Amino acid sequence: MDADRAIQIALLVNELVTNAFKHAYPDISGAVTVTARTGDDEICLEISDRGKGLPGELWPYESDGRSLGMRIVRALVQQLKAELQIVDQRPGTGFLIRLPRNS
Repeated sequence: MDADRAIQIALLVNELVTNAFKHAYPDISGAVTVTARTGDDEICLEISDRGKGLPGELWPYESDGRSLGMRIVRALVQQLKAELQIVDQRPGTGFLIRLPRNS
């Protein structure tokens, strides 16, 4: 993997982990899980928490751009030619990113 792509992936994971700690657990401590799996054709990253979940106005598919964090996430996902899936876990939120192994 080239350095530019690795940096984009690191920025994406950092943004999601930072947002989870900042928003999922505003008044209490909690855990964030980061999982990476590789297959022949893709890399799967999952970042999840057991916090309070996403508020409706910040749901990434419905956002009008008010959330800078989600705009950054969407931009990085697009640059990586990846797919983003959000899992409403109740409690908590999970982000599943699938990106081509070689791109």
